[in-house]
Formats: sequence, structure tokens, C-alpha cells
Amino acid sequence: MAKEIKTFSYEQLDESTAKFLRVKENNMREIVGKAYTELGRELKEAQDCLAKKGYGCFREWCTSIGLKKDVVNRLIQRYELIVANCDEQADLLEDLPVSLTYEIARPSAE
Repeated sequence: MAKEIKTFSYEQLDESTAKFLRVKENNMREIVGKAYTELGRELKEAQDCLAKKGYGCFREWCTSIGLKKDVVNRLIQRYELIVANCDEQADLLEDLPVSLTYEIARPSAE
């Protein structure tokens, strides 16, 4: 069963408060997006380092720090998508909801 996210009704607020909260929401989405990008970068660099040195323990290391295989894959794929679009599109991608960028970054996505 998918989580249902209840949308907030900004209409119940005065205009300046609604605008203030929308700015806060956008700022927080940006912070989260950048954090996920940085996590993906760190994981990709660790993966590349271990692969270059011939170690086959990347998954084991990820598990030891509490990260599941699918989460690691999504973070790395998202990071690679952003790096591949390092112009203005990268900022747009980082501003999208993280779950949407996961879908866009999937190898099977067009």
C-alpha cells in the first residue's frame, strides 16, 4: 500500500504567510535534493575506488553502514543522471522530488 501524502491547503493562510511557507518548502526540497546528490557522489566514489583496487566488497561495506542495495543503486543512478546533465538541467533535476528523480534515473527509463 502506497503512502498517501495529504496536500497542505495554503488557502487557509493569509497571502504573506502562504508565500513564506512556500519559500520554506522550496528551500527544504532543495536541501534534501542536494543531500541525496551528495550521498550518491560519495557512494559512487567509494564504489569506483574499491573497483579500481580490485576489491569486491562494496555491497558488504554498504550493508555494514546500514544501506540497502536498492537504495544505494538509486542514489548512484540519481547522481550519475545529474552529472550527465551538468548544465542547467542538473539544477532542475535536483529541485525535483527525490522519488521522481529515482524514476528518471532508472536504467529502464527513456
